[in-house]
This record gives sequence, structure tokens and C-alpha cells, in this order.
Amino acid sequence: MATIKFIDIETTGFFFKKHDRILEFAELEYDALNNNITNEDTFLVNPEIYIPAKVSEIHGIYNKDVSGKPTFDNYVEKVLQVISEGSYIAGHNIDRFDIPFLLQEILRSGKELPKNFYIIDTFLLAKKFIKDPEVKSFSLDNLCLYYNIDTSVRANHEALIDCRLTLELFNKLR
Repeated sequence: MATIKFIDIETTGFFFKKHDRILEFAELEYDALNNNITNEDTFLVNPEIYIPAKVSEIHGIYNKDVSGKPTFDNYVEKVLQVISEGSYIAGHNIDRFDIPFLLQEILRSGKELPKNFYIIDTFLLAKKFIKDPEVKSFSLDNLCLYYNIDTSVRANHEALIDCRLTLELFNKLR
């Protein structure tokens, strides 16, 4: 396992099975053996639905930001190259949030779901390994605070910045 692909998404809400859609996708490719980032990529997606104002306040992506952007169908092949057979996909809470959203979007695009990829979830790792009773929340923000990871570059939940923070958290956990 030399390459780990850290991913993060921003969405229109929390309900991938009902109506919410992906607005932003980011990937950070990390060479774990040499401890360096080999590639970063991010793109905005037109969700073809309205983004609620309260959600936009969280990630800073507004309807005007995505109105002229391509839909997820235009990026599905790129995403399938990231989440490919045998790949290691890492992120914070990706087991319950990012991966289900991505799989739902892939299904909407009419493509076959990826198989046999491995998930490294820093949320689950932190819950397993941090036994400090002072840690009440395993959010990315709280864990960065716990490990003294600088979050000053993060004004909103920007996907690529969250990938970088998750990578730092991953290295603290391992």
C-alpha cells in the first residue's frame, strides 16, 4: 500500500438516497512510503438542484458558483479512476458520508459501481484508538484541535483543504 487517495466532498445536504447531490469533489494522492503528496485535484459540480442557504454557509459554495459547471456525469470516469479496484481511499467519516454519496452519484450516471477498494476512515480510526475521556467529539475540527493540527487555512469546509487536514490527522493516528 504505497498510494493512498484522500477524498472529500461537499454536498447540497445530508440525504444521498432522497435528493441531495455532490457540489465539490477533491482528491489528494499520497505516497505513504515516501511521505509526500504526489497529486491534488478538485472540481465543482452542478448539482442541478437548489443549494439551501444554511448549507452554503457551511462550505461556502453557492448556487451562483456551480450554475455553469458540468454535472457529475461529466466527472464520473475521473471519479471511477480514483475509486478503482484495489485502491486505498481515505477520508474523515467517508464510510458513512462520502462513499455512499459517491456510489449514489455513480449509479445515477448509469455506470457500474466500483468493487474491491479499501476504505481508511480517520473518524473510525480515531474512535478506536483515542481513549482520552476529554475527547467528546470525533469531528475533523475537534481531532485537529486535539492533535494541534493548524486549521487556520480553513475558512469553510473546502474539500481539498479537508483532504490535507485529514492527511495530517491520518499521520498523527498512525
